[in-house]
Amino acid sequence: MKAKKFLLSPTTKTIKSIPDLSSGRQWTSSHALAPDDYAIEVVLKIIQDGHIRAGWSFRNDKPTIYGPRAACCLTEMPLYSLIEYAASRRNDSVDTYAIGLLKNEFFAAGGRPVIYGLSGPHREFSTPLPFPPHYRWPRKLHPDCGISEAEQYRYVAMNLGASRHIDWSHEREWRWADVRDECSCPGIPVWLRDEPIQFSQAIIIVRKTSEAKHVMNQIKQLFDAGHHNYDYPYNRELLSNTRILALEDIVKKGSKRLIRLDDLPVSKLQLFKRPRASAQLCSEVQVALKAASAAAKTAAANADDSIPDVCGFAHVTVLDPQSEFVSALFKLKKVRVYGGVGYVIRDIDTGSSQALRVQEAAAEAAMQVLKQHFPDVRFGLHTQWN
Repeated sequence: MKAKKFLLSPTTKTIKSIPDLSSGRQWTSSHALAPDDYAIEVVLKIIQDGHIRAGWSFRNDKPTIYGPRAACCLTEMPLYSLIEYAASRRNDSVDTYAIGLLKNEFFAAGGRPVIYGLSGPHREFSTPLPFPPHYRWPRKLHPDCGISEAEQYRYVAMNLGASRHIDWSHEREWRWADVRDECSCPGIPVWLRDEPIQFSQAIIIVRKTSEAKHVMNQIKQLFDAGHHNYDYPYNRELLSNTRILALEDIVKKGSKRLIRLDDLPVSKLQLFKRPRASAQLCSEVQVALKAASAAAKTAAANADDSIPDVCGFAHVTVLDPQSEFVSALFKLKKVRVYGGVGYVIRDIDTGSSQALRVQEAAAEAAMQVLKQHFPDVRFGLHTQWN
């Protein structure tokens, strides 16, 4: 049977963004990326947002995407080629982290291969921006070039002559732009439910096995939540059919040229786990939660709330989404899951005071009790101002 072909969207190691000028729509997310965030943070942010954000691919302070629409860029490179290409640009903007989508589904969504070069001369007509750095916005090709505005996002400059050599054809690039303004998000929706574009499979590529587990935990969290904390719904079917590939599990010295994403056995691609919780574990969890709630109530009563403080909430969270402990919490209906926040343990009595420091003291006491009962489970605190 013929293998399914994937296109890869490599993530960048540094972030450069401008407001989405292609529409007046707003998109709210829980946090922004810093310019020096690691590539794995970019991957996690894309999954949490549910979409691959369209961009303008700046180079030398000029957008390299032509036309009025930002674009998402993917590559048809074999996996081994991407690894070698990223290594050659290690100090630049490409890394060996990527999101893969099926080529036929990307095409159905409107994605197309780029157009390398023109049959005639390169001509532009654009108006310089009235503010620094005064580059032309948007960059548009002259009508004489023969490419309509709706298709100009696909254009990549090319010059194989001796002067000013330009050749990006080795990237085997595909692009997508929301030319019909159909999507509510500023990019191509991948894990979002209520969008006109839907995908049946996705692959996330990371470097390390430890990173793969971290990504799987995030996917499991979003699957269990069903919605982001800002209430946009996720496509749970696709989340459950998203596989993660850690390159260190397959890359061996001297074997890079043997790596083809389409040929990898399914056993190499990890899926998140949903373990069952035994009746005995559920009973133990109930006992621990009762003790934790009592400790929280005592800590809240002993905390000094006479000092002025902001109002807020503090909750104990579980940082192991794929654990049997979480499964037990679901079975006991003692957990709420918020996409982008995590697994919040329910019904822990943190007292009646609204002072954040009191809430934090109570939640901290509860967490210490839970750690004593379940030392192998990772717990955390989530606090917020009210």
